[in-house]
Amino acid sequence: MNARQSVASCPVVSVVIATYNRADLLPETIESLLQQRFKDFDVIVVDDGSTDKTKEVVRAYGERITYIYQDNRGPSAARNLGVRHARAPWIAIQDSDDLCAPNYLESLYDFVRRHEGCGMVFANGAYLSGKEHNRETIIPTGKSRRLARYGVSLTDLFDKSIVRLQASLISKKCYDAVGGHDESLRISMDLDLAFRIFMQYPVAYLDEVVFYYRKHEGNIGRNQELRLLENIRVIEKLLRDFPQAGEMLGRRRIARRLAYRYYRLAKGRWKEGRKEAAREALSQAVAFNPLGLKYRLYQMRWAQGVQALEERNDKLFSGKRVLVTGGTGSFGHQIVDRLLDEDPLEIRIFSRDEDKQVRMSEEYGMGHQYPRKRALNFVIGDVRNRESVRQAVRGIDIIFHAAALKQVPLCEYHVWEAVQTNVLGAQNVIQAALEENVERVIAVSTDKAVKPVNAMGMTKSIQEKLFTAANFHKSGKRSVFSCVRYGNVVGSRGSVIPLFNRQIEGGGPITITDPRMTRFILTLAEAIELVFHAATQSIGGETFVLKIPAALVTDVAEVMAGSLAPGKHVPVNVVGIRPGEKIHEVLVSEAEAVRTIEDGSTFVILPQIDLEETRSGYLEDSRVTFSEYSSDIARRLTQEEIRGILERTGWLAS
Repeated sequence: MNARQSVASCPVVSVVIATYNRADLLPETIESLLQQRFKDFDVIVVDDGSTDKTKEVVRAYGERITYIYQDNRGPSAARNLGVRHARAPWIAIQDSDDLCAPNYLESLYDFVRRHEGCGMVFANGAYLSGKEHNRETIIPTGKSRRLARYGVSLTDLFDKSIVRLQASLISKKCYDAVGGHDESLRISMDLDLAFRIFMQYPVAYLDEVVFYYRKHEGNIGRNQELRLLENIRVIEKLLRDFPQAGEMLGRRRIARRLAYRYYRLAKGRWKEGRKEAAREALSQAVAFNPLGLKYRLYQMRWAQGVQALEERNDKLFSGKRVLVTGGTGSFGHQIVDRLLDEDPLEIRIFSRDEDKQVRMSEEYGMGHQYPRKRALNFVIGDVRNRESVRQAVRGIDIIFHAAALKQVPLCEYHVWEAVQTNVLGAQNVIQAALEENVERVIAVSTDKAVKPVNAMGMTKSIQEKLFTAANFHKSGKRSVFSCVRYGNVVGSRGSVIPLFNRQIEGGGPITITDPRMTRFILTLAEAIELVFHAATQSIGGETFVLKIPAALVTDVAEVMAGSLAPGKHVPVNVVGIRPGEKIHEVLVSEAEAVRTIEDGSTFVILPQIDLEETRSGYLEDSRVTFSEYSSDIARRLTQEEIRGILERTGWLAS
């Protein structure tokens, strides 16, 4: 049958679209259906009480589309109503804001014809950013291939929530037999239906992209508390209605999943000021996973009335041995200061510069404000030397890996040196950490690792990949590897602020490479907070990014010149882009945005490789809506804000 003609005979597939106030996006969805290569289908649109022009939009298609109206009862009720009116033996459920690929119905129907007895088949989808189809698939490529080859398990559905009904074909007989959608659910109804079908009928997977998922602020799934509550309820319903599901999944897996849901519920409530409700949810998290350190720390903190949700536990590193590679740099100084407050058993500072080690050890000598100088242990060595690294890592519990070659122009001229330090050195740290069964390893990265155009960025990008992949190859070890990524740290060695300071004090000129140049700006204290956050929150393989603003480099120069040389003219020379420099930096690329979670003041980039424990630990509805987080579109600091940052960090007098 041609979908653009009136339906006289019974079609093979009925496509049901439930919609509510989507008159702006619905035409694109309908047009994508009418352009299907497969023609033997009809379309039923159920309007769930829309107040916009949905009716007029659908009516414009005439008899090609069946229009049904109901008072607002929710998407589950709307879908059930559409299925009751369906005449075809196969049902396709589609959302009114997504797009169907031309092969959508053809591929799915061809699959069920070749696999008799299948109750449901589902396929893959890709993310849609604006008008563009993103290459990032909803189910990662490796996982998609494994599902197609080895079949779908209940664990797959439970851990990943991988079924998208927009990419599925369901036998109407099967849909009716399991009772259709649970009309009391508004968000987790797809997962609930998938569970019930899987437990009673064969479910198969097709390794093809058949639809495009549109991410936007209006997605109902962005109501986090409702989604969490429904997700918990759906899991409890599965275990109640199908007791064998508990044996199939395993008690530990179920407990950890429920604990994390209650934990996220607690965090959301605490941020809203609903403290008693937050404590109640957190108690449930601890009850399900009493060994979950993160949950117990929050429980103790909230019981004491601490206000800041993200405030770290003051004794987190108490009694631990901590290694800081590259520990004599700007980052090393700051993190050592902070770690001394934590009462660690030992802070091992590993670097290759003996002069810096001597000067730093003198800073922490007798009379210094920190009485715990005995906790410091300076070790000379180079991350390039595997044996030196192995010796330094012995007995260590936590590693902060900051050793790197960071100067962009120098790395351009000395590429092999950058590779040896930033890549081979990182692998030496990873290998030593696995041999010693180190608890946590956090690598410090840079925005230059994103869409890199220079040797420094490329080597740091590979370093990030190494630390992510280490979680996949740890062979039962307890080690957790993660990364933090940030932009220009105010006043760090080799950064623009010390350079401008020297140039202004010398009477100029100030050298600007390009007046359009923007950079992310954060303080060293903020960078350390991000590292501590990663140390406490990481599951494995994540890259943590702090939400930070950006500044025009020319604004920074003008603020510093106006404060350090008031009333004087300080000349500015535009010298051109240096080797390997970019006009704007990116902290989260377009390819990464589709797997990036928004978590309070941070973005968490999930690994591209399939680390099941990590992916299942984060919620789909927390995914970011931006397509890229770059310094030219981030919030721009005013000159007054720049001045305030420089005053707080001691670069300008207040």
